[in-house]
Amino acid sequence: MFRVADGEEVVDEIATYQQSRYLSAMESAWRLLAYPVHDHAPTVEQLRVHLGSEDQPLRFAAGDRLDEVVQRGVDTKLTSFFKLCAEDEFAATLLYHQVPRFFTWQQPTRSWRRRRRGAPHPEGDGEDLLTPPHPV
Repeated sequence: MFRVADGEEVVDEIATYQQSRYLSAMESAWRLLAYPVHDHAPTVEQLRVHLGSEDQPLRFAAGDRLDEVVQRGVDTKLTSFFKLCAEDEFAATLLYHQVPRFFTWQQPTRSWRRRRRGAPHPEGDGEDLLTPPHPV
């Protein structure tokens, strides 16, 4: 279905989408049987890399003095990863890009926390950390 109109007419894209949506027999069957139509795994976590304190982001507030801001610093995902490796024996065996599989980033505390659900903690079960969690 289509229509030719002059350039002055305002097009309601939402109504057009709803009126012209087509579900094939296969898609309808998958939806009726509650099969997943798409998948969102794995989640993407941006892991920035920086060079020591010279390249760290700093946050200023009104009235802050420069020396106080530099002294205060901010923990980044990378510096928190180093702290985590010093505290957690299992985390010390991981590479930086493997951390989001077993830990989640907590923005308010700016630290890594062990996952409570999702990827299992492989300590002691002999799982190869470089093997993808799902068959490809």
